Amino acid sequence: MSTDNPTPNTGDGRDRTAELLSQALNEEAAMVHTDPSALHEIQQRTQRPNQRRPWVYAGVGAAAATAAVLVGVAVLGDHTQDTSGGPASGGKTTPTAVVPNQPVDIALTYLGAAANDYRLVTEHHSVLMNPSGSTAIAAVHAFLTDAPADADYGTGWPEGLDVGGIATSTGSIRVDLTGPAGGIDQIVPAYKQDQARNLAVQAILRTAGGQPGDEATFTYNGNPVSSVIGVALPVKVESDDQTRAFISIDNVVDGQTLTNPVT
Repeated sequence: MSTDNPTPNTGDGRDRTAELLSQALNEEAAMVHTDPSALHEIQQRTQRPNQRRPWVYAGVGAAAATAAVLVGVAVLGDHTQDTSGGPASGGKTTPTAVVPNQPVDIALTYLGAAANDYRLVTEHHSVLMNPSGSTAIAAVHAFLTDAPADADYGTGWPEGLDVGGIATSTGSIRVDLTGPAGGIDQIVPAYKQDQARNLAVQAILRTAGGQPGDEATFTYNGNPVSSVIGVALPVKVESDDQTRAFISIDNVVDGQTLTNPVT
C-alpha cells in the first residue's frame, strides 16, 4: 500500500481497512460449504483478538473455499467426458446435471448439404440419457442411431454402429465404437468423397466433445484401429473455420412448428 495514502485507523490502533477486508472475505468463505471443521478452524483464527493482520487468515479461508469450488468443477467435467472406466479427463465441456433415462437437449454435429461441401452443421435433439449419465455418450449414440431432422444432413457413417465409451485427456480423445465385423471400414456411397469422409470423422468427434487441436483415435469392438471409413488415424480435431458451415441456424430444426414472433 502506498505511504502517500495511509491506511485508515479507528483511533484505537486497529486497522479499519484490514477489518473490513477480513469481514468481507469471511462472509464470502462462509457461503461455500467445505469441510465444516476446517472452515470453523479458519474462522476461529480470523476472529482471534490481537491479530496484527487478520486479513491474511481470512484470505486463506477464501482461497480454500475457491479451491473447493474448482475441484468440484473438475470432477463434474470428468464425469461428463470420461465414461470408459479409464483415466478421468480434464473436463472440456460445460458440466451438465443429467439424470439417466431422462430426456436432455444435446447438440449433435452433422455433415451439411453436398452443395455446401458437406461443411458441418448443428442440430439440437432431445436425447434419452443412458445409465452412465454421460452427455457425450448419449450424443454419439443419437448421432449414430437417429436420423437428423433435416433430410439434407447426414452422418457419413454406416448403419449398425454404436458407441461403447469415450475417453478424454489433455489434448486427446478416444471414441470406442461397436458394431458388426468390418463395419468400421464401410464407406457410405453418398459420402465417398474424401472431403465428406474427413468431415464425417470431424462430425463424430465434435459430437463426442472433441476440441480443436485434440489428437483423436478410435477403437472398434475393443480393438485399436488404424483407420475408420477410409480415413487414416490418428487425426486432429480441426478448427471451426476449417470444418463448419459459414452460415447456419442451430436453434430450430427442419419441420419444427414455431409461433410468432420468431427470433
